[in-house]
Amino acid sequence: VLFIFWVAGLIYLFFSKEGKVFRIFGWAFIPLLLYFVITKDSRLDRIAGIFPVLIASGAIFIERLLSKKFFIWTKPFLVVVTISSGAFYAPVFLQILKPESAEKYYYMYKSRFGSSASFNGTGGKLQFIPSMKMGWDKLVKKVADIYNSLPENERNRTGICCPHYSIAGAIDLLGKKYGLPDAISGYNNYYLWSKKRLNDFDSYIYIETPYLSNHSLFEIDFEDNRLVDTLTNDYLPYFIEKTNIYIARKPMIKLEKVWKSFKRYL
Repeated sequence: VLFIFWVAGLIYLFFSKEGKVFRIFGWAFIPLLLYFVITKDSRLDRIAGIFPVLIASGAIFIERLLSKKFFIWTKPFLVVVTISSGAFYAPVFLQILKPESAEKYYYMYKSRFGSSASFNGTGGKLQFIPSMKMGWDKLVKKVADIYNSLPENERNRTGICCPHYSIAGAIDLLGKKYGLPDAISGYNNYYLWSKKRLNDFDSYIYIETPYLSNHSLFEIDFEDNRLVDTLTNDYLPYFIEKTNIYIARKPMIKLEKVWKSFKRYL
């Protein structure tokens, strides 16, 4: 349904006098859309920030169109279609249902939701975007239990190192209530943010998956490096569905000295 609105938004931006002031947004959108469509090299959600502008522009265009006497009968129709479409997708994308129920609902209407492997084959039991919302509270709670089980003097000098921005984001967003420090990661912008978080740690709780690792940590020798726990979440994409949680103590070299090797932009 929103497709109608952002297409209408492009019409408004390119072909109306009022939209001329904001036409730069239309020109910004077209080449990006063509790039994604032609190359199939990335995800459309990476330019999602421009869609609110297009949808708002489309809403203005449609409202003015429907104000004409000939089209006024379509107003109730569009309201019903928009609400019913949102209600259809909400149980999966807004996590209204428990994972098990969401899975059943998803497979009942799988053709409407798209393949569970819709993002480069990385889907779990659900379509990629809703699957990425599942199970983070459980993972963060487990990390927090390990962190808070440490003696206070060690806990204050322990960092949390994550192999992917999704895991680091979960630690930052959900970990505050458990007293967790800000996450450290070399993935995308976390590489820059984490530079300010590199305190003089003596220990690290670090998280690995079979497909993602803090590989540069293995360049550092620790006096004590052990696996503490393992979690599996079948609803997450395969590259993070299994997480191993380690604790490493007394590094032979400071993390700051090898931080550049953690850099991973994708």
